[in-house]
Amino acid sequence: PGNKLVFTDGYTEGWKPAETPFMTAILLLEDVGEGKTRYTAIARHPTKEIREQHEQMGFHEGWGVVLDQLVGYVKGLKR
Repeated sequence: PGNKLVFTDGYTEGWKPAETPFMTAILLLEDVGEGKTRYTAIARHPTKEIREQHEQMGFHEGWGVVLDQLVGYVKGLKR
């Protein structure tokens, strides 16, 4: 608990399967000691073509921005 977050666009309202699912994301958080956490992001796509489309949309850069924002948020939390 608290170490893994999984989300997808594979379903719509009422848990109905999406007509054209794009991806499932898996975020893993691992305590590596000394107040540090390893963050692993995995994106799973239904086809190679959709994965390539996601890469062309700026997937890697976008997830890097998300991680930078997450780090900034965590640093701003009061302990």
